[in-house]
Amino acid sequence: MPRILTLTFVLAVVAFAGCGSQPAPQGTKVEQPKLSDADMALVEKQKYCIVANEPLGSMGTPIKVNVKGRDVFLCCEGCRDAVLKDPDKYLAKLDANGTVIVEPKAEADSKPPETAPVAGAAPAAEPPKAP
Repeated sequence: MPRILTLTFVLAVVAFAGCGSQPAPQGTKVEQPKLSDADMALVEKQKYCIVANEPLGSMGTPIKVNVKGRDVFLCCEGCRDAVLKDPDKYLAKLDANGTVIVEPKAEADSKPPETAPVAGAAPAAEPPKAP
């Protein structure tokens, strides 16, 4: 019997744990932190995350990080560790004006592979013509 009471108490505590806070009504936007006008100008100039090559703002408010004395913006918190572990690699993606140099995708990535004929294989036979 004591186990049932203990289990009931634990379930009641868990069920009522979130009662103090109400979620935002469906369809309303959660307020994102605002960037200053100067930071917004830098975001517009940089355009892309130096780690993920994603457009800044595509994952919410861009994250400002100072890397080796230079303010850069990231698309999300997940990119912070990468840029802090290897700052030279990511800072190299910025030009002198602070714009991200995005490497274009290789043509092989954008086109389906062409099927080349196999060396020594006979050409495909034509279907017989109807009389």
